[in-house]
Amino acid sequence: TLVSMATKDEATLLLTTEEADLPSERLFAECLRLLLHRYGIAFTESRLRNCEWVSPTGLSPVIHHEGQLMTDFACICDHYQRSRGLQSPLPGASTGGGGQGPDGEAQGQSKVLMATVQSYISAFSSSISCLIDHLTWILDSTYSNITKPRYASGMVRPLAWLLPGQARSRVRARLDAVGWLKNQQASEEASWLFSSLGLLAKEQTTGHLLNSAQPTGLDCLACGLVTFALACKHEIGCEILYELVLAQPDLLAYQKALVPRLMPR
Repeated sequence: TLVSMATKDEATLLLTTEEADLPSERLFAECLRLLLHRYGIAFTESRLRNCEWVSPTGLSPVIHHEGQLMTDFACICDHYQRSRGLQSPLPGASTGGGGQGPDGEAQGQSKVLMATVQSYISAFSSSISCLIDHLTWILDSTYSNITKPRYASGMVRPLAWLLPGQARSRVRARLDAVGWLKNQQASEEASWLFSSLGLLAKEQTTGHLLNSAQPTGLDCLACGLVTFALACKHEIGCEILYELVLAQPDLLAYQKALVPRLMPR
């Protein structure tokens, strides 16, 4: 059973057993690994067929920890921020600043930082969701080689032929309504996303976005997104994100410096 898969002090990152992971699964698995390392939570990775069936939102990957199943990155980040606090041990990290302290002022600063982190994550998550949907459903190579076979894997004919196309049409309509459908539109919106993160990386002075004393969930999301973008060129044949990251040298330098600290070998 799922309950036996994780102890109170150890989490399980549930991934699908499919050979080719969807872009959304690749991205959020990377972000969640960084987040778990950041809060010092031991975890194991487990492949589970039809992982999304046990997910509360129908998405994967899934974190199972302390009897809870969690999928949405913002909710997971908020859960660990509140239960573990923004200040936690991390090799090479400075102390003070945005962490929780014994006095009311420090606690107030921590609450303000927590709210700021959540607002940034919510703002960026909307764009990231559209970006992932575009890569997954609109990009022809990804749709034909990964999305369609995965979506239709549990269906019988003729549903395996019909339903993926219907799902793609629904995603097309949603992305068209928010300006993410055409490749040029998606490229411009993705450019805004990486430019915004690049500006935060340029203005930071502590090695962390928002100049917090310790890495936050926003740092995990940003580093995971950059790592995913760098891999896109080779793994799913998408050079757009790769080029957008290279156009933000401050963001790239920030990611290269922080990831080894978040995930020490």
